[in-house]
Amino acid sequence: MNNILLVQHCKSEHHINHMTGGWTDTPLTELGVLQAGRVAQRLLRNVAGKEYKMYASDLLRARQTAEIINLQLHLPLILDRDLREINSGIAAGHTREWANEHRNPRAGLHFDLDYQEFPEGETWREFYLRVSLCMERICSTGHGNIVIVTHGGTLA
Repeated sequence: MNNILLVQHCKSEHHINHMTGGWTDTPLTELGVLQAGRVAQRLLRNVAGKEYKMYASDLLRARQTAEIINLQLHLPLILDRDLREINSGIAAGHTREWANEHRNPRAGLHFDLDYQEFPEGETWREFYLRVSLCMERICSTGHGNIVIVTHGGTLA
């Protein structure tokens, strides 16, 4: 039976600096580095003796998480831009406070797949389509056992 192990990147600078997530490209914190090491120890028990490949988002926080994990797992690592979090457009690199002041107004109270939160960003539909196609592509590669390191929104 094939396994797909999903890992959310560990604590990043954007978490503690009140920055937007999305495509804001921040490194792991010291705690995030420790967390990634602990995840590696846990994963080591699951992958021991089995052939796995690892895929990761190319954004720094996910890439660093994958690289730290891979210090113990020694897996082929493939970085994939399509595993990124939702594109936050002009909000990338800004504070959450700035983002709250500059996000596009919503048309209603209901969830809208075509809502684009920030100019130059993705709609939810575009995000889900990108990630779904990426996951289908990864799962169709024939690499039976896979570790995917990515972002919380991407995993949802």
